[in-house]
Amino acid sequence: APLRADDPPAGPLVAQAIVQVLAAVLCPPGSATTDQDTYREALALTSTLGKPLFSLFAHPSARTRVYTARMMQAIAEEGSGAAAMLRAAALREGAVLHHLNISVLPKESDRRQLSRSLVELWCMGYDPSLQLLQRVLPPGLFCLVETSQAGRRSSEAEGTVLRWPAFWHALDSNHAKATLIWDEHMRAALREALDREEASLLRARVRIAETGGQLGWNHSEFEVAYPSLERELVIGDVFLRLLLEDLATEATSALRDLPDPARFFHALHREFLYLADTSVETGSYSGFEASLGVGPGAAEGKRALCLHAMSAVYRLHGSTIGPIGGLGHLVRLMDTTKSVLMRDRLLQLLEAAICSLEGHAEGGEEGSELVPLDAKSRAAWQQAIKANARQLVLADGVQICVELLAGVHASKERGSSAPVRGNLLLTDASHAEPLKVWYVQPQEDYSGDVTAPPFGLEGPLTKEELRHKHAKGLLGDQSLVWTQGMEGPEPLDSLRELRWAVGARRTAKCLTVAQAAHGALRVLTTLASLHAAHDEDGRAIEPLPLVHRQLARPSALPHVAQALLCGDPAVVPGAAKLMRIVLEHHHEALATLFRTGAFFFALMYTGENFLEISRLLHVAHLKQAFHSAAEVKTGLRLSGRSFLGGLLPEALLHVLEQQGPEAFAEVFVADRNTPEVVWTHQMRFTRLLPQMLAHVGDTSKVLEQHNRAVYEYTPVPPVGYPELDTEVWCHRYYLRNLCDVETFPRWPIAEHVELLQQILQMWREELTREPDAMTLEAAYRAMELEEGGEPPTEADLKKAYRRLARLYHPDKSKEEGAQEKFMQVQQAFEWLTARAGKEEDADAVDCDGPRPWRLLLFVKAQCILFARCGRELAPFKYAGYPLLLSEIESAQTDLQVLTWPASDHLEKQVLLCWLTCVSSHLNGEELFRCSGLDILSQVLRKCLVQRTDDCGPLDPPSAVAAYVLRTMAGLAALPTVQGEFRGFKGVLVRDIVDACLIQNAPACVEAALRCCLSLAGAEPAIQRRLHKAGILWKLLPLLLTFDTTAEGSTAEGRPAESEEEGAGGSSREEASRDEEANMLLRGGLVQANMAKAHNLHTSFAARTLASMGGYFSASSQGQPHEVAKWALHALLTPPFARRLAEVDPRALLCDLGSSMELPEVIWNQDMRNELRSVCDDYAGALPEPGVPDEEDFERDIEAIQSSEAEEAGFWRTFVYERLRNEFVVGGVFVRVFNEMPTSPLSDPAAFAVKLVEYLEACDAAPLVNQPPGPDPQTDDFLRMCACLEAIENLLRAVPKLSALFADVAMISPLVKCLEPIEGLRGAEAHFRRRRVLLKSLSVLNLVAGHAAAAEVLAYEGLLSRCFWLLVDAATAVQEDSQREGLEEQVEVFQPYEPCGMLTLQLLQALSKTNTCAWAAGCQGGGLYCLALLLPAVHELPPQAAARAEIAPEDKLWRGLPPPEQALCAGLLGQLMGQVAHGNRVTLLCNILLPPGMTDALRDRNGEEVAQGFRDYRADTPERVWTAGMAERTGQAVRRLARLALKQQRAGRLDLALKPGAVNLVHPELEGEVIVGGVFVKRFLEEPEFPLRAPKRFLECVMEGVAQESQQCLELLKSKGGKEEGSGDQAVPAEAQKVAMLCSAAAALLRVQPLLTDHALAIAAPAKLCSLLAAWVPFATGAAGRGPRVVLLLLLQILHVLVSNTAVSQNLAAERTQSTTGPARAGEGFVRALQAMLAPPWGDAAHVLVLETLKRGLAAENRSRGAFVVEVERAGLVPALLARLDWRGPQAPVG
Repeated sequence: APLRADDPPAGPLVAQAIVQVLAAVLCPPGSATTDQDTYREALALTSTLGKPLFSLFAHPSARTRVYTARMMQAIAEEGSGAAAMLRAAALREGAVLHHLNISVLPKESDRRQLSRSLVELWCMGYDPSLQLLQRVLPPGLFCLVETSQAGRRSSEAEGTVLRWPAFWHALDSNHAKATLIWDEHMRAALREALDREEASLLRARVRIAETGGQLGWNHSEFEVAYPSLERELVIGDVFLRLLLEDLATEATSALRDLPDPARFFHALHREFLYLADTSVETGSYSGFEASLGVGPGAAEGKRALCLHAMSAVYRLHGSTIGPIGGLGHLVRLMDTTKSVLMRDRLLQLLEAAICSLEGHAEGGEEGSELVPLDAKSRAAWQQAIKANARQLVLADGVQICVELLAGVHASKERGSSAPVRGNLLLTDASHAEPLKVWYVQPQEDYSGDVTAPPFGLEGPLTKEELRHKHAKGLLGDQSLVWTQGMEGPEPLDSLRELRWAVGARRTAKCLTVAQAAHGALRVLTTLASLHAAHDEDGRAIEPLPLVHRQLARPSALPHVAQALLCGDPAVVPGAAKLMRIVLEHHHEALATLFRTGAFFFALMYTGENFLEISRLLHVAHLKQAFHSAAEVKTGLRLSGRSFLGGLLPEALLHVLEQQGPEAFAEVFVADRNTPEVVWTHQMRFTRLLPQMLAHVGDTSKVLEQHNRAVYEYTPVPPVGYPELDTEVWCHRYYLRNLCDVETFPRWPIAEHVELLQQILQMWREELTREPDAMTLEAAYRAMELEEGGEPPTEADLKKAYRRLARLYHPDKSKEEGAQEKFMQVQQAFEWLTARAGKEEDADAVDCDGPRPWRLLLFVKAQCILFARCGRELAPFKYAGYPLLLSEIESAQTDLQVLTWPASDHLEKQVLLCWLTCVSSHLNGEELFRCSGLDILSQVLRKCLVQRTDDCGPLDPPSAVAAYVLRTMAGLAALPTVQGEFRGFKGVLVRDIVDACLIQNAPACVEAALRCCLSLAGAEPAIQRRLHKAGILWKLLPLLLTFDTTAEGSTAEGRPAESEEEGAGGSSREEASRDEEANMLLRGGLVQANMAKAHNLHTSFAARTLASMGGYFSASSQGQPHEVAKWALHALLTPPFARRLAEVDPRALLCDLGSSMELPEVIWNQDMRNELRSVCDDYAGALPEPGVPDEEDFERDIEAIQSSEAEEAGFWRTFVYERLRNEFVVGGVFVRVFNEMPTSPLSDPAAFAVKLVEYLEACDAAPLVNQPPGPDPQTDDFLRMCACLEAIENLLRAVPKLSALFADVAMISPLVKCLEPIEGLRGAEAHFRRRRVLLKSLSVLNLVAGHAAAAEVLAYEGLLSRCFWLLVDAATAVQEDSQREGLEEQVEVFQPYEPCGMLTLQLLQALSKTNTCAWAAGCQGGGLYCLALLLPAVHELPPQAAARAEIAPEDKLWRGLPPPEQALCAGLLGQLMGQVAHGNRVTLLCNILLPPGMTDALRDRNGEEVAQGFRDYRADTPERVWTAGMAERTGQAVRRLARLALKQQRAGRLDLALKPGAVNLVHPELEGEVIVGGVFVKRFLEEPEFPLRAPKRFLECVMEGVAQESQQCLELLKSKGGKEEGSGDQAVPAEAQKVAMLCSAAAALLRVQPLLTDHALAIAAPAKLCSLLAAWVPFATGAAGRGPRVVLLLLLQILHVLVSNTAVSQNLAAERTQSTTGPARAGEGFVRALQAMLAPPWGDAAHVLVLETLKRGLAAENRSRGAFVVEVERAGLVPALLARLDWRGPQAPVG
């Protein structure tokens, strides 16, 4: 109350105390403990104070003022209606002014932060406060407040609170950008204004307070002015000065972020128009404007600023702004203005209006300063640009831009051209004296002659002199001026060129002349591109767009073309691009482009950015109308059709036309000297450029002074290039460079057919060339030169040509006969230019008739073409043979034809014959039809005659002979030509064969061998010619000279074949004789590696002999030459002869040169010497070279065939001495093969078949008994054994050959070797018999490894013999001993024993077959195995053998050694496991062996079983085996085996052994019970014994308990429950076996408790409960002794089982059918235990029952609830409680 206005005012101390109390209640941290109701009531009361509350801001205590501010902050933040009243009161009372003043303090403090918070709260959502801030802050700073307010309102809607961090941060920072200028001076001005206003308000309040009145603040008119901003030009809250400064630094963020660019642009436009009124002056100018030359009072500078800003804004926001209104007015203003600055700014605006879209990528570019555009914005901008373009075109802006472009010639600041390559110095004309071309009106009165130039004007003057005159006032805007090219004098102001250069005001310029020209060029290019001259399908439209027509006018196009002369690297490509766009579809203007000089100007450009010029030349050079119609019809070459034909080499024109402008631009600026292009910097800058400069003359200097001058076209004389004088351009190649294979090896050649056609045409023209009709006098007369003086130089000739061209060129003169006169001038100029600087006599020699150097180039070029592109030219027939062969034939008359230099022509001509011939069979046939074979045979005969032994490979005779032989090799490969080689009476064939042995000429030898290779497979007549020439006897010794140490002598590393000038194409594998014959030769005339070349020759020799012998299947048309075939077969031996068919003979040649002894071949030095001797003898009988054959092969054919048959018969019987006594089977030396079994064979399968066939023919019986022969190599028995050994070695080396024996025919010979042989005589016969058996069994074991072969082997005959062999040795020993009575014979026959191991291995391999199991079970096989497995008599312990009654025959029995015994046991086990008949073997073993031994045979491995049979002390629960048992079993088995063997030898194979046939009684097993292979009694004695299969034993025991219990209970029922026992303590006989089995089960579970899980798996617990329930009724009374014992044992088993929790849970869940109701869980278990709690059972039984029940009720059993229910239901609980009372009587159970 003391604070209210209507109360008496309180003192300062009282007010301070009250404020502190309220602050403690309302402000943190005290507000946190204030009750909510109290807080809200106190806040409402405080907010109603109004003015008194604000008066506290004037309290003298600073703390009071702070507390007041905090209370206001709490009220405002509460957001109640009172907060709105406080905002209005804060503004009226000046609190906003006070805290705003504190907020702008420079020093950070809590007070400033509190004031800023209050300002935020009072201004938030209150427009008067915001309007106050708008008046006192700059617009760029206030926009942050607006942004903060928007954020605050949106955040309040979301329930959050935002502050003004961006605004306050900007307030404290300095800014100098286009939208905001804020610095320390402006902050000081703001603080000064706020301090001044607050001080004034306080003074007024003090004054009013003295009178008792009240005072508010007039906030609506308070605003702050900033003096530092008065000089800035502001448009739309944007400072233009800073905006343009940002553009100068390439910072466009301010422009890009404009909120309304269209509004800003239109504001700039309005300001520009407003400033056009010169009577309006606004303020002073900034320093930036002063830098532009704008003085005080001038509006031009600000207009320029507006234009600059407009262009900048439109470049970024053209899509938003749209078309520029009044653009035509701006164009006219640019034309009429006298200010260069205005003109440049207007040009920039036009450039932005037309070209601004080029910099904007669609969709925007990441990181780009440009505004991103979507498809819609781009389309809108395109429409705006088209509208702007239309306004510009209609306002004649095209011509204005053309004249701006023409002004580039006056530029002193041109962009520097790219540096010139080649280190050439060009003339610099920048310091040359300018030309004076202008004439002006004199200062006095003008009264001169106005009808003829210079019209009475004074001059000439330069443009600079005009500028000085105009500056001094001596020349006005209306003064008349004239220059060459103008019709008459015109006022200076009417010429744009002079108006801008002379008459313009000298203000600051923003663009250089070059920059202005580039901008105008960009506008023109964009205009031309916007208005395309073709439709969407690429068709030209009619009429052409207006822009194109305006640019193609004579007032525009020449100036655009002349812009190429400026040399500016930015303007020149742009001008070329503009002309290309305009003229590409403007055919009329394009045809006359040459008259503008554009081609000359383009070639004068020295820069390297030549692409756009190349594109212009590509479009225009063939479309110029500089030829007459008659010339066009003649079909001129490219150089004649192109306007550039006389200026550039034809190679460059070909690049331009065929490869495109990109390739031309790259070549033109480069330095190239290749077969395709010869163009160097020297040619460009010392030939082309000087002549172009001389031809153009002073045009560039004239254009510098008169930009609108037009070049006067004059034809240019052809440019000569001395570098091309000795070159021949053909199609697209320079032939001399193409033939220079050292400099340009393997240069790629394209368009092969066209090139060949062009060469042939030029070759034919050169051969028919006649002397020139032009004479020196006629040439001088046509060129109007004086005769008799010094010969004219090239410069004189060109000067005369230019003079006459101006007079007579069709474009210059229309007089009759002018064209013919010009043609004479042109021919005379070319004739004189070709002879300038040469001697007259030399000219006559070079110009009359064919030129030899050109003819040689044509032949060389064709050689190169066919060598590299033979495959591509193969489909086409060569048409140059008539000319080529005529020259070769004519050269034969020259005696010096094989001496240099004449031989060079002949060599290349013959080389061309070879290359064309081998490239295609069509060419070979054509060469033959042109009598080429006859001519070449004459050349070959001449070369062989003139060649001497000391001639080198490069000497003419050798070189020419090599190419002739290569050509013949190509012809010999053609079937249609091969027959012609049989002619010439054998001389040609003999020459070719003799050439195979030429020395020092490897190329000749190689070619001759290739020719022989082709002929060797020809018809029989040619083969006879070759044989008659001694090809066999000359080439066979050559095979023996192969050098194995040379490089590439092995087949793995084929020799690399180098390329020669005449050998091309890709390398290929030689797969056949035909391919080899047609293949191009590799390797030159000289071989660097002679050893390697010699090896190649031997390879060809081998293939030639192979063709002669017919070893290539497709080598000959008919049968092979019989004599050659059998001679090679005999002399090279059959293996080597067969290897002649190999594609690569190097491996064969290596072997022929070495000694070897292999299974298929034996070759050594003795055999080679014998071969050489035979060849020398036959070669010595051959006729002399060159002598014709006397025989006529067609007439004497019968005599010749008879002679050949006789000779062939001789070679069939020829054998080397070294090979006469070798044992050969199937072409294999058996002895060598057995010594080297791993050596590879050519056909191992065939060898195997041959061995079996040989074995089939052998009879083992006589061979075994046959005594050894005197010669071991001819002994048949040894050969038979060698045959068996070879089969074994072959199968070991090649296991897959076992599949061959899956045939009875292949198996039978081997099985036959196993048959018994009667009547063996002596130890040697037995030894041989053993050797045959061993070899046969070894082979059969290898064969049995193959599944299919094993099925064939498994038949009864073989299996019976194999099982017999197991006992055959012992039987044979027995029979011989009885017959001869000699004990020593036992040792003699011991070698039979190893057969047992092999036989067992064979049987084991066949044991999985049904037949083998049948033979073992039903044919005595298993019996024989058991007889071998059981120990012999001598192996038993002495005491056992002494006691036993041993049969005499058993004393000779010999058992198997341990390894074989183990193998035999394993065999029996496998036979027992066979599916079909394994049970028969098991039954046999069960009959003959004691219990347990059969299971051991079946389940254990052979070694363990064999060891068990030898262990006679075994007495375990699983096995009982003693010496006596072994003796009894062995005697019985061997007796049966002897009987079976006897029956089977008599022919009865099947044996039937019934179970009762053998009754072996073993006292050791009397009374024993066997369950699951375990002796139960012995197990009970030793329960800890580790059983082999305890689970199986448990299953069998439990099954036995169930079965025996069932039988016993049935027996008891039949007896009425009475037992037959011997006394009260004896267990009845019926229950003894059940009790034994129960004891065994309980013992097993106690020893191995883990088996309880398995017992649960087989449902043993439930079965036990059932058995307990079944036995309980028979356990009462005196007759229940036996059942009680069984029950106790069953209970013991159950007691052990329930220790397993899983068993307990199973029993609890098991439901047993009740007699009183439905089945209940756990009832069976509880009822069984309840019955045994009866008193007769005794305490021991009760304890066992209670222990069992206790385990069932254990806590781990989660199902024990069922037990509890059943226990309670059965009434066991009272009984059990009664048992706890030991004093009372025991209650009956149940």
